[in-house]
Amino acid sequence: NIYLSHEQYEYALNDINSLIKLEPENRTLYSLAGDVHSAMENYGEAVVYYKSALEHLSEPTDRKNVYLAIGNCSFNMEQYENAVEYYSKYMESTTNNEEEAGKGEACFHRGVSYIQLAKYEKAVNDLTLAIEFAYQPELSAAFQRGLAYYMLERYEEAISDLEIYTSAFPDNSDPWIYLALSFYNIKDYDSAIIYFEKCINANLMLGESNYYLATIYLNKKQFNKAIEHYTASADLDYQTDYSLYNTGVAYLNLNKKEQAKNDFQQVVKITKKCNP
Repeated sequence: NIYLSHEQYEYALNDINSLIKLEPENRTLYSLAGDVHSAMENYGEAVVYYKSALEHLSEPTDRKNVYLAIGNCSFNMEQYENAVEYYSKYMESTTNNEEEAGKGEACFHRGVSYIQLAKYEKAVNDLTLAIEFAYQPELSAAFQRGLAYYMLERYEEAISDLEIYTSAFPDNSDPWIYLALSFYNIKDYDSAIIYFEKCINANLMLGESNYYLATIYLNKKQFNKAIEHYTASADLDYQTDYSLYNTGVAYLNLNKKEQAKNDFQQVVKITKKCNP
């Protein structure tokens, strides 16, 4: 404990390993070694010790915290299938009335793991449970659930969650593109413009933001603005053929036929190059 309190982890590990040699059946030592390795961010080594601890534990109530620890290590190593497996074992080992903090943590990280595994319905379910368990580190459960809703094309629910996050953290740019695209997909173009412009001003997702912003302006018949942003998206090699084609359409609407012709000719060249 003296070593741990001074974060002298290497010394602590030496002592723990010496004790393990003397008491190889002492399950607490394996868990402690796992905790030290985890604190040192040696997550692979931590998992080895935690699994050794499981070999000496028979009661589910004794095993559950080790399951949670392995889940966290797997999550930190981006081994999301393993993370889901051990978070699920942890949840199965808990009762309905206990350890809501631990269950909230497990549901949150399992939910994020499901997002990484493109299992968005499961992610929504877990992140909803995390919120119900009041596990909301900096409201990130709402943000992550908003992402899952976005991937499920449930745009209004995505907007609701992401706006909760942005109201608390207005300078955090992470949700902006998802809010912009969600508003775009429900045809709330005025709100979409706000977030696409925020992305552009912050140099985020510039190609995508300019392209969709141009499309909004084309639909609004604001052709000069459409040309400005389609030109920007083409210059950034984002949907270049569509950007040039729509720039030509905007020029036609402004009766600038020569500029339109040039853009259409560029589209033909791109098409021929892609389909020789």
